[in-house]
Amino acid sequence: MKIIHHVIITCLFLTLGLTSFSAHAASEHSAGKWDDKTLAQFGELPILDGGRIKPMSTFAQFAMLRINGKRSYIPVDSAGEELGRDAKMGPMEWFLDCLFYPEIAREYKVFIIDNTDVATAIGIELKSDDQRARFSYNELEGARAELFGRAQAASKLSNTERSYQESAILALAEAVYEFESFIHYFDFAHTVLDAGESRLIVKILGEGVDGKKQYTLPEILANSIELQTGIAALGQIIESEGQEKYMAEVTAMESMAQMLNLAEVTAFALRIIPPVDADNDEWTTPSELSAAFFKGTEYPQEELDVLSQIVALGTSVENDLLFKQKLDTLHGTLVGRATERNEYTQIPLEIKLYDSKILARTQVFFILSFILCAISWLSLKSKWLNRASIVSVIVPLGMLIVAITMRCIIRGRPPISTLYETVLFITATCVLVALFMEYINRQRIGLSVGAFLGALGMFIANRYEIINQQDTMPSLVAVLDTNFWLATHVTIINIGYAATMLAAGISHVYILGRLFNFKKDNPAYYRSITRMVYGVTCFGLIFAFVGTVLGGIWANYSWGRFWGWDPKENGAALICICQIALLHAKAGGYIKQMGIHIVALFTAGVTGFSWWGVNLLGVGLHSYGFTEGIWTATYLFWAVLGVVALLGFIVYLRDRKKPSTPTEDLSDAGAPAIAK
Repeated sequence: MKIIHHVIITCLFLTLGLTSFSAHAASEHSAGKWDDKTLAQFGELPILDGGRIKPMSTFAQFAMLRINGKRSYIPVDSAGEELGRDAKMGPMEWFLDCLFYPEIAREYKVFIIDNTDVATAIGIELKSDDQRARFSYNELEGARAELFGRAQAASKLSNTERSYQESAILALAEAVYEFESFIHYFDFAHTVLDAGESRLIVKILGEGVDGKKQYTLPEILANSIELQTGIAALGQIIESEGQEKYMAEVTAMESMAQMLNLAEVTAFALRIIPPVDADNDEWTTPSELSAAFFKGTEYPQEELDVLSQIVALGTSVENDLLFKQKLDTLHGTLVGRATERNEYTQIPLEIKLYDSKILARTQVFFILSFILCAISWLSLKSKWLNRASIVSVIVPLGMLIVAITMRCIIRGRPPISTLYETVLFITATCVLVALFMEYINRQRIGLSVGAFLGALGMFIANRYEIINQQDTMPSLVAVLDTNFWLATHVTIINIGYAATMLAAGISHVYILGRLFNFKKDNPAYYRSITRMVYGVTCFGLIFAFVGTVLGGIWANYSWGRFWGWDPKENGAALICICQIALLHAKAGGYIKQMGIHIVALFTAGVTGFSWWGVNLLGVGLHSYGFTEGIWTATYLFWAVLGVVALLGFIVYLRDRKKPSTPTEDLSDAGAPAIAK
């Protein structure tokens, strides 16, 4: 666990008496004031994180999201007041301050404590009126030992066993841990080995620059074999003659060991050193290079060159012109190496994806389209307003499809491989099918429901990303790492999910319309809504059934059995059973219009369990998408469906004896054309 690792690191810090070595230029730097070229170049640097090569800008924004809870930060003054939007910092500004000006970054109030009990548990005082407060690293530093002690205990519990307080403490400790890995990353670069009077070190490493007997980490690693041989020989001499005559050598060796330990325990956050072996996908860190020293490793010169450039960048921050030159050099080296390894191809596209903020803007456009659709209901005969409503839904749908396509190209995979991507895909499918229904029906029902589901789906996607706080394009678990099954079973069954959600959305229109007696004198209007739900259910059943069968084939391929009553398999089967029950009950006359809509809501609830609930159970072969904090939203979803279904039953009891109740016969030949 990260927390256990951090406890070890903390002990080493205390043993070595180490603090940040990067405070030297803090007083001369204006917080977050980095020029555009520096931000762009640093953001374009390739880094291995989460099992894939991504741009540093992506790494920085999700790191900031985990620590700060959002992708921006506005510094505060001495009185705790925000400095204003002009001082607003994005992920890269904040991240570069953490790396190169840690003494400034330590003052940023980026850590959130939203519970008085959490603050009390770790010894932090909150103002009496505060239930959610932000703290800087310096403000939390005094409570650090207590925080990590409690977090270590909480880390030994499973997700389902932890209390809210324990989960909050663990999350805060992990945020502090990650922040420390940034502010201490360049500590090793500001440390040199002073050989002193050690003739052995000087003989191996040379006189140094301008005769100075001081050496950087890359210089030490470049001579690792000679140093190890010398250390072994020196050990034999000391064993036979004693160490009195060799105190200079012993002192220098101890200093070198401390320097290697420093790099090992601090410089591990950024995997930006590409391996020489083209078949090796594991990029490395200064920490891992240092840890390999005592294993008799002979380092490739290409890796040492990158390490030297990292050191040069970290030590040149006081000189703006020199810093930019060193960044140019490192940028050229890493981009060139990644390009040679065919690992940089999609990085520019990923930068464009996030810089465009296309998914956030899609949500805004869907909200505006729903508002426009609502306005259009006030003037049903306005052609230009109707056309504008259609265009207003098509535009964000197109944006969403573009975003999904970009993500597919970046990853080289079909559109669905994570829970987050299911939300995007299902939202797009719902809107697309709703638009097709509008083309057939032309009563603005499909259009309005599509706009609403589009806005709701994008809200869920954006909230999930904030809650999950992880890269939404990670490497896949082994069972998912096959494009064939992702493109067949996963995609097809999610179309089935989308159909049930769309049917439920339309059923809301029917039940709420009947509840408030909307168009109570137009039975054909309600029959048309029911036909929509019936048709979408048939459409969804085809995809749900085929997707379930393909899932069984996948299970046989992956786990050696077609069916094992896994919760996810049960959920998929229940969806098909609910849809089949709806169709058979309608055909047998057991349910009519209101019954169809109530069953459609129930089917959506079952779909919610299969879609999200299974992943939250933490059991079964499909529980690879657990996200803490989603249960509340899932319960809310079920509660809304339950309340609307109950309202539907109440409306049924209210209207069943009224002569004006819309006929339940869906095939009424005398009904007016619904396409008018």
